[in-house]
Amino acid sequence: MHSTPPLSTELALRAFEADQAFSTALAAVQSSFQPGLSPIEAARKANAHGFAWLSRPCDDDPALVQVMLRHQGGAETAAVGDNIAQLLAGLLGIALQPAAQASEPEGGGKGGDAAPVVCPAVRPAAPVDPEPEAEPEQQPASQLLDDQQKATAVAMCKAMDAATRKAFTISFRDAFRVDRDARSIIPLITELKHLEFIDRFSIEAAGGISE
Repeated sequence: MHSTPPLSTELALRAFEADQAFSTALAAVQSSFQPGLSPIEAARKANAHGFAWLSRPCDDDPALVQVMLRHQGGAETAAVGDNIAQLLAGLLGIALQPAAQASEPEGGGKGGDAAPVVCPAVRPAAPVDPEPEAEPEQQPASQLLDDQQKATAVAMCKAMDAATRKAFTISFRDAFRVDRDARSIIPLITELKHLEFIDRFSIEAAGGISE
């Protein structure tokens, strides 16, 4: 009869120390959180305590996303669901409140006043027909954002600090060839591809890896 050999004392000690370092660092970063802090802002604080995170499609169900939180000491934890912000908030220990209707992020708005962002699950955009329909209302409904998605997209913009928001605005204008005469990009955030762009930019700006 064969039995599974026990974990060596050295490996067991390393695992314990990694878990202990993870818990100590998480407690330290949580003590710096302020009420109303968004998951993206919290992730930036966590980076300074040795944490990194990434998101990717779940292996068992591509319709879901897996978010992993790793610590430089070697320990990690993960969660699976359909909302990146909620998963990241859960891993960092943040209690999210329903996102309020966000105001115009351009024109001097303060990112620190933003409500916690609850972003929808990101889905790949369907191929765009090279021959656009003559009437905008004839576009496939799946490509257009509903009111809640639009409010979420605007809230994600407002959650950015001033420097990040400026870089985002420049990137958005360049990516979607926004007319220079357009004073604000907010009215132009109408399609799923716009929300996906905002989500990817927010993740990468916070030090995450968007797949």
